[in-house]
Amino acid sequence: MFLYKITPLTKIDRREEETFLYYGLENLPSGSLIRINFKNREINGIVLKSIPLIEKKLEIKKAAFLTKKISSVISSEPVLFNWQIKLAQWMSRYYLHPLGDTLKLFLPKSLVDKKRKLILPSSGISLIKNTGEKKDLIIWENKKERWLKYLEIMKQKKVLICFPEIIQLEEFRDFLEKHLNLNFLVFHGKLSPKQEFETWEKARKGKFSTILGTRSAIFLPFQSLDSIIIDEEENPSYKSWDQQPRYDLREIAKKIKEIKKIQLIKGVEIPRVQAYLEMEKRQKKKFRPSIKIIQIKNKSVVFEEETLNLIRKHLEKQFIFLVNRKGLAPAVFCQDCGYFFTCPNCDKPLTLIKSTLYCHCCSFSKQMEKFCPKCQSWRLKTLGIGTEMVKKQLQKTTPLKKIEVFDSYHLPNLEKQKSLIKKFQKKEIQALVATPLILKFPLKTDIGIIVLAEQFLNFPDFQIYEKSFQRFFKFSQQTRRLFIQTFSPNLPFFNFLVNFSIDDFYKEELKLRKIFSYPPFSELVTFIKNHRNNRAAKNELLKFKNLLEKLFERKKINISQCELIGPNPAFIPKIRNQFYWQLILKIKKNNQMIKNLTYPFIPSSFTVDVNPESLV
Repeated sequence: MFLYKITPLTKIDRREEETFLYYGLENLPSGSLIRINFKNREINGIVLKSIPLIEKKLEIKKAAFLTKKISSVISSEPVLFNWQIKLAQWMSRYYLHPLGDTLKLFLPKSLVDKKRKLILPSSGISLIKNTGEKKDLIIWENKKERWLKYLEIMKQKKVLICFPEIIQLEEFRDFLEKHLNLNFLVFHGKLSPKQEFETWEKARKGKFSTILGTRSAIFLPFQSLDSIIIDEEENPSYKSWDQQPRYDLREIAKKIKEIKKIQLIKGVEIPRVQAYLEMEKRQKKKFRPSIKIIQIKNKSVVFEEETLNLIRKHLEKQFIFLVNRKGLAPAVFCQDCGYFFTCPNCDKPLTLIKSTLYCHCCSFSKQMEKFCPKCQSWRLKTLGIGTEMVKKQLQKTTPLKKIEVFDSYHLPNLEKQKSLIKKFQKKEIQALVATPLILKFPLKTDIGIIVLAEQFLNFPDFQIYEKSFQRFFKFSQQTRRLFIQTFSPNLPFFNFLVNFSIDDFYKEELKLRKIFSYPPFSELVTFIKNHRNNRAAKNELLKFKNLLEKLFERKKINISQCELIGPNPAFIPKIRNQFYWQLILKIKKNNQMIKNLTYPFIPSSFTVDVNPESLV
C-alpha cells in the first residue's frame, strides 16, 4: 500500500492546508489523476508524491485524523509533468492563489471533473536536453519582418508561438501555410472540449513542430520544446482579467524558460517599459510614422475647421476615425439641476446609443427621456463624444459617402467585425468610425484621425502614457497619414510621438516611475473586495490592512520595503449592485517573502491581482 500526497482540484481557503494524505494500492507517479472524497464531495486531485505506507506507519498511528482511501484512479499515467507541477507551485505563491485551483489551468476542462478511468499512452522519456541559461531575444520590427524571422526559427526548432488574441493567431496561421509546410497545432479558448483534449494529448506526446496559441497555450504539456515566442509582447491581452489567478503569460513564459532552460523570444512593435529595460542594445528604427497634431480651439465642435478642410481635400481617400467611446455620448445630464442619468445597478453614467440609454457594465437599458426625471426640465445635454456622434457629425459637415461604425455594440462578434473589415478593404465603405477594437485587425488605409486624444490620455493610471503611445503608434501603422486632435498640443507626449523619440519617451517614463516607486521599480498587488453593502466592503479591507500592518511591524518590514495604499473605492465604485473597494500593496523591493507572509491571511472572498494591467 502507498500514501499519496494530493492536491484537490478545487479552491481551498488560503488559511487551510493545500495538500492532504490519502492511501491506495498502486505506486502512482507524480502528476497522476485520482478521484477522492474531499469534504463530503467527490472531486479529482493530483498526486504530488507516492510514499510506501510502511515508511509512514508510525506517523499515521499517531495522527489525530483518519487517512482516507482514494475513491478511484482516473489516470495512472501522469496528466501533469513534474515541470508543470513546479510551475503551478510557483504560480500559486507568486499570484497568491490556491494551488488546487491553479493546477486546473493546466488541464483540459474535460479532465478536471472526469469520473471514469482514462487510458493515456505513455509520453515517453523527456527529450529536453537544454542546458545553461539562454538570453532573451527581442525582435523589434514591423509585423511582416517579425513573422519572417519566426519562420527561420521554426525551420530549426520546436516552438510555441503565443498571440494576444485569436484574430492575430488566424492571420499568422494563414501566413504560415503560404510559406512553410509544417506540422503545427492550434490551441485557444474557442476550441470544443473534444478539440481541446485532442490538441492537449498531441502536445503531450510531442506530435508537433510548432504550436500556435493564445494565452492558455502556455499551460500545454509539452515535453520537447526549444523556444517560446511571444508576438506583440506589449499587448495587454496577455494578462488574464476574467479568471483566477490573474496570471500574466509573459511572467509564466519567463519562469518556464528558467525551469526548462529554453529560449524566450519577444516580438514587439513598441516595447513595454519592462522589455525596453531588458534590451542590451537600443535599436534605431528606420521608419518614422507620418503624424500631425491639430489643436482643438473650439470646444463646441467635434472637428476643427483644419480637420474638416483636410477631409474635404481628400474625398477620394479612405478614412478611419478613432474614438475611445461608443454611442452618441458617454453621458447625459440636465443643464438646470445637474442631474446625471446613471445606471440604477452601477455607479456609472448611462451611455446614449441611438435613442437608448445603456450601461456597459450590466447591460441595463431604457429609452431616452424627454424631460429630466428630477426637475422636469427639457434642457437635457450630452457630455462627451462617442462613435455615433462622430458619424453623425461627419454626415452633417462632410460629403463622405459611406460611413460605418466599428465597435463592439454594433458588431458584437468576430464574424460581423471581419465582414465589415472586408467591405472596407473592397472600398465599399469610405470611412469607419472605430473604437480601439479595430487595432486588432490587419488593414491599411489612407488617413487616420484620432478625434480626441484626451479620451485616451486622461485616466488616473501610471501606465496610461505608455499604453497611449503604443496605441497611437499601432494606429499610425494602419494609416499612411495620422492626424491627432487635442486640446494640449504642447504636451511632451506628442513631441515624443511625432518625432518617434522613443528613447526620450522611455527615459522620461522610467524617471517618473522611479520617483514614485512604480513598476518596474516595484511590484503592485491589489486586493479587491465587493459586497452589496458599501461599508462592509470597505471595513473588510480596513481590517485586512490593520492585520498586515501589525504583521509587517512584527517582522520588522518598514516603508522602505513595502507600502499599503487605501482602501479606496474602485474606479467604477458600484457594478451590478455590488460595491467595489481596493487596497494596494506596493512592494518596493522585489521580495517574495512579503507575499509569502501575506498569503495565509488573505480572505477567500478577496480578488487578488498581482501587477494589474491597470489600476482603474
